[in-house]
Amino acid sequence: MTAPGSYSHGGFPGSFFDGRTARARVVSVECDADGLRICQPDGVLLALWPAADVRLTARRHRDAALRLRCGVTDAARLTIADTAALATFEQHCPNLHRSPDRLRDQLRPLVFWGGGAVSAILFMVFFGVPWLAAVVAQAVPPEIEARWGEEVVEPTAGLISQFMGGGPKAVFCETPAGRAALDRLVARLTAGQDMAIPLTVRVLDAPKANAFTLPGGQILLVSGLFAEARDSGAVAGILAHEIGHAVERHPLESSFKSIGLATLLSLLVGDVTGGAFIVAGTQVLLETSYSRDAEREADGIAVDLLNDADITAAPTAAFFDRLAAEEGDASGAAALIDTPPPSHERADAIRAASTGQGLAMPAADWQALRTICDD
Repeated sequence: MTAPGSYSHGGFPGSFFDGRTARARVVSVECDADGLRICQPDGVLLALWPAADVRLTARRHRDAALRLRCGVTDAARLTIADTAALATFEQHCPNLHRSPDRLRDQLRPLVFWGGGAVSAILFMVFFGVPWLAAVVAQAVPPEIEARWGEEVVEPTAGLISQFMGGGPKAVFCETPAGRAALDRLVARLTAGQDMAIPLTVRVLDAPKANAFTLPGGQILLVSGLFAEARDSGAVAGILAHEIGHAVERHPLESSFKSIGLATLLSLLVGDVTGGAFIVAGTQVLLETSYSRDAEREADGIAVDLLNDADITAAPTAAFFDRLAAEEGDASGAAALIDTPPPSHERADAIRAASTGQGLAMPAADWQALRTICDD
């Protein structure tokens, strides 16, 4: 055995930290084309560092000791006081001074793991959360959904009223003649249909044209729709479309999707105040955009309801024709970005599937519905 302080292989003396303990070991270091052999004074091999992985840990000042490491993930460090060793290491270790590579090596695991994390997040956003939302929505008992809809409709209607140009408080239009006309239209569209959740259809007093379906069969027709639609048949088609969303439970699914995304956002940003849930809730209440598949499903149900009630879908198709003219040319990338199917596509599909022949309601009922918000 060689006594401590002497070196059996004639290597450079140094201090070695194995990265697991704080104790420094006296070692002998030999360097050749294969790399660094780090040995105890008695010749026992402690570590073998490949020549290509040997790096200086920091920019070295003149006459300072050499401080070396192996790769990026290895926590071991080696210090050699004999500056004459530098020439030998430079001869055999090609990446000794390559600081850019060091930075790249440090970034490589960050890029790898960061890319994996981003991929996982994107998968959850575009596939995981929507799939789970659809599964959960279908599993919720109808009576639970109905109760939830009753609880959210009033505050939601207030937000929609402001969003649609109305006042800060929701005003529901309930003139007796208008209410009776609307009830007759709803009854005609749903006659003989298996409605798991009872529908509640109300007219919200606001100047813009729109319609909203909330969870629990709560449907809100914004009064500006009656002027924009121009025909009772178009209103019937839009109402049938919203009934289609209710039947397929799309609002509930959309709510769960937004809540899931808000939960994911909260986990990512550490939001413990619930701000992400507030954003998600607002999105659910104010957005009418569903997936293209959901919109096509609702359109299909709408045409079936109109056909069963012997109501022509021609006015509904004409309504979408007017929307298509206002939208302009939505082709190429624009068609991919815009979530709902293009209006001209919807108009053509509705027109092709329509078999109904009759009017949606008598002229007197249409007049009563158009003036349902008049005092």
